[in-house]
Amino acid sequence: MNLLQQGRDAGKMGFVQSKEVGHHWAIKKKEVRREFARFKISDCVLVDLSAERFDLGEVLNVSLGGLSFRFVDEGKSMPTSGNLRTFASTQGLIFSKIPFETIWSQTKVYPLATGHIATTYSGIRFSSLTADHHRALRCFIENHTTADLEG
Repeated sequence: MNLLQQGRDAGKMGFVQSKEVGHHWAIKKKEVRREFARFKISDCVLVDLSAERFDLGEVLNVSLGGLSFRFVDEGKSMPTSGNLRTFASTQGLIFSKIPFETIWSQTKVYPLATGHIATTYSGIRFSSLTADHHRALRCFIENHTTADLEG
């Protein structure tokens, strides 16, 4: 089975967060229409979405279609599109100039003893990928996630 088919088959069912109940989220099973399976990141991988400034977020998971990440919200606006770069703690720059569109973004505020901290969680979709982008993305998934890809 090739990677594209594996992603389509594995990503059809999932769990979604439905509503907050106290400090925990109630989870309900729902059919999710995903074109590609998501893979959990296995080491420290950071993403930078901004060409003007160096703003890093932690990559949480990735697929052949996009990725999700989180960052400390300092009141800066999230770009709606652009080109991203990714970095690994063990390797440095992994790939760059990957075009993206922001799909969703949600900020959560967590209390601290001395105040609070806002963390933004976001999901982006890759757009207009070239053959080189696809090769770099597949290599990234094979080397920095828990995926065991064939083909």
